[in-house]
Amino acid sequence: MKTFCYINYYKKLLKRTAIRRYCSQASKDANNNVENIRNIGILAHIDAGKTTTTERMLFYSGTIHSMGEVHHGNTVTDYMEQERQRGITITSAAVSFPWRGHQINLIDTPGHIDFTMEVEQSLAVLDGAIVVLDASAGVEAQTLTVWRQASGYRIPRLLYLNKMDRADADADACVHSIRDKLQAAPLLLHLPVHHEGKFIGLIDLIAMEEIIWTHGRGKNLSRRKLTEQADGQKWEEALKGHRELVDSISSMDDQLAEIIINEESLDNIATKDIQDAVNRCTIAMKGFPVLCGSSYKNLGVQTLMDAVVAYLPSPLECNKLYDCFGQDLAARAFKVQHDDQRGVLTFLRLYGGEINKGQKIYNLARDKSEQTGSLYVALADEYKPVETVTAGNIAVVSSLKATMTGDLITSSQACANRAKERLTSQLRAPEWAARLLGPAARRRLHARLEEATPEAAADILLGIGESCIGTRCFPFLP
Repeated sequence: MKTFCYINYYKKLLKRTAIRRYCSQASKDANNNVENIRNIGILAHIDAGKTTTTERMLFYSGTIHSMGEVHHGNTVTDYMEQERQRGITITSAAVSFPWRGHQINLIDTPGHIDFTMEVEQSLAVLDGAIVVLDASAGVEAQTLTVWRQASGYRIPRLLYLNKMDRADADADACVHSIRDKLQAAPLLLHLPVHHEGKFIGLIDLIAMEEIIWTHGRGKNLSRRKLTEQADGQKWEEALKGHRELVDSISSMDDQLAEIIINEESLDNIATKDIQDAVNRCTIAMKGFPVLCGSSYKNLGVQTLMDAVVAYLPSPLECNKLYDCFGQDLAARAFKVQHDDQRGVLTFLRLYGGEINKGQKIYNLARDKSEQTGSLYVALADEYKPVETVTAGNIAVVSSLKATMTGDLITSSQACANRAKERLTSQLRAPEWAARLLGPAARRRLHARLEEATPEAAADILLGIGESCIGTRCFPFLP
């Protein structure tokens, strides 16, 4: 019995060591190249498969060594006792994992309408999002809600048609519901592959390749170029889908349209050119890539992570609002929770500069300075102590008493004043006002009492004086 206890103890120790070692390495990699960071959220209607998809991502990235299941109550991101008992996500959880030389910081959000504020708080700090759909149901009620929320923050999105293994799954019907209910332009990148009635793989319509998952819990997959001679009808269907996809993208992207005109064909376009065009359309939110898979059956998760890296923006491609801070610290609190051992923990998304353990910070919304305590990197309910976290990453700090969800923090009041002056100057130009003021910011702006000016708009964007509510017109806006 004593030997068994020792073995069990060392198993747990090794598991935690692996997680902590990865967190340290992730932070080191992030220091080297912010372009290789993706800060994304995963959104969906209840039971579409968000948590299962997140669990598979962690497994295939090597962050965890065994896959948990929602119905078994042993997933990484559903760590609360009530979440495990009920099989639902109640609170958002942040995880980080490596994929093909990139670091993906992902926030798993609840699907129930009761916890929609958890989604709203997370969306404020995301650069991109995955919207998961049940392939047998298409767009559902809560899908509409999270889509509107994401649009309010101008977040580029891609859609993942999960549960393609179900007999009633229909990719075409899902694409129609996306177009009709979400009023969005879907770009279908995959066709499902079935064998003897079973979903076994995908056809990549950009590269014209067949991807088949074989065995090894979804780790092993093979790619094969489709040919007219070997594949016949399958090749014809894929070619039709490829041409429709390229034609749709070319109507949104001038660069790809110019390439097509020069080539005088839709069939001879390089894969890289199409992927770059999809990336530009996604970031501009002109089109939304649609991918297929079945997370529970371990199919399509790797291609989903490839799409996150290829099509969703890095921190450098968005968040222009925080350029006004220059090299100073700029971070936004998006979650505050109490930990039995560590006390109050505040989750921060860093947009600029860096934060150090024990650093003094200034809260713009509260007009108050505070002293931070310990500094951590989070993997759900695992916290790795670190000395520094840099821009583009998510940090967890302790000992902040005044900071609340949504507050913007920087190094000092002098840094805040400099940032406001720069931002106010930018907002005097109508094109910058249109670029920086998203729908969510405009709604708050149009609710202020006093006459709106670029200074008032800067206060709204920086979270200063949010208590002044009313209505007014804003002539400086385009």
